[in-house]
Amino acid sequence: MTLAPDAILTPFLYGYNNSLGRNVKTVVGDMPMLIFRERVANSLKLDKAKQIFAECISEWGDKSNFQYNPMVKHADVFMKPRVAYITEVLRQLAQISNDEGCVAIVDHDMLPFIEEAWKKELPRELRPLSGLLSAPEI
Repeated sequence: MTLAPDAILTPFLYGYNNSLGRNVKTVVGDMPMLIFRERVANSLKLDKAKQIFAECISEWGDKSNFQYNPMVKHADVFMKPRVAYITEVLRQLAQISNDEGCVAIVDHDMLPFIEEAWKKELPRELRPLSGLLSAPEI
């Protein structure tokens, strides 16, 4: 996949170009990185971190497999907390947008996880975002 400047600009202009009298919300979203890193550090055992690191060195160095993404392979550690956060942000945005629509700009690796979470894992009640941002205890 090759990114062109239009790949970033188009989602921002979607609301403007397709509004037809509606106020389409645009959100650029992800879990704040410092909190994400703290969550990863608190949830990974040292042996597991070493194993993931060795896997990366093997895939990227020895096998020249630059398509390998440890964040996708180990989604339970790296992706699930981010997906839980952004799906809740999107759900709250959808609820307040009164069917005016919204455009979300997210990490492309998160899309299948967001779709899955949106279809079956969302609790009925809205959740406070602060609960999704707290780091797990060691």
